[in-house]
Amino acid sequence: MTTSTALALPAPGVSVVDAPALDVPALDVPALDVPALDVPALDAPALDAPGLGAAGLDVAGLDVAGLDVAGLNPAVRNLPVLSVPVGPGLPTAHVAVLPAHATDTGFATAEERAASEDMGPLRANEFLRGRSLLRQLVAKVLGPRAAARPLRTTGRGRPLLLPGVGVSISHTDQHTAAAVWTGGEIGVDVAEPSAPLHHGLVRRCCGPHAGDVLARSDAADAFSRVWAVQEACVKATGMGLADLPWRIPVHPDAREGRWRRVRWRLVDVGPPCALAVRPGPTAHRHEEAR
Repeated sequence: MTTSTALALPAPGVSVVDAPALDVPALDVPALDVPALDVPALDAPALDAPGLGAAGLDVAGLDVAGLDVAGLNPAVRNLPVLSVPVGPGLPTAHVAVLPAHATDTGFATAEERAASEDMGPLRANEFLRGRSLLRQLVAKVLGPRAAARPLRTTGRGRPLLLPGVGVSISHTDQHTAAAVWTGGEIGVDVAEPSAPLHHGLVRRCCGPHAGDVLARSDAADAFSRVWAVQEACVKATGMGLADLPWRIPVHPDAREGRWRRVRWRLVDVGPPCALAVRPGPTAHRHEEAR
């Protein structure tokens, strides 16, 4: 049975835009040596993304701090956004998580709505929820012109919006999540605890901790947290299942950790949710300058 968890205010570890900030310990993200990620001027023709509004906002250079959110569509302006520090000197990551029934699908572009017509009803709903929430989030963080850019995917399913800007989407039957980060690549995953657990799957994903997970009273929650972290990490690398997420070691009680060049942390939003980042070279230079 899939449990339904009401969206809660974040516990220590995140803060909410337009809400009282919470004290979040910073992550120490290691140095990375990857090709430079240049962000071009955002002057390409915008897609038909209804409801974004404030088309005249200039987001060239991605000056997030200077964005005038007062001119945005009310649904964008009032979107609850979690600001998650990911390391000293690194840009803050931004995450939005909403119940499925509260996710406004009206922010999908005409192209995305046309693509959804070839999908089954459930898949189409997930697709439109994810794309719409991501565009709302990007509109609030980077501006509506950035949000109206064409959203493409790699052969492995990684969404691409702007060079040098990581974006990620996750959805379940009950929740929708989106994340954006100007420091490199990002992955977000939201999961729904369900029982009974498949013991073989727990052993595969939890390795030496499987027995501990299965013996817990909150076994479904513990396993969902582990799997959310594993999924977020392979989204951050862009490799998806090819990176064998079930082999990523995650202790069921850990709140943050490291895997290869990726740093991850849990985000307390109600359902199990994890965020993972892989910084680009520009973000790392900012970190070194501190």
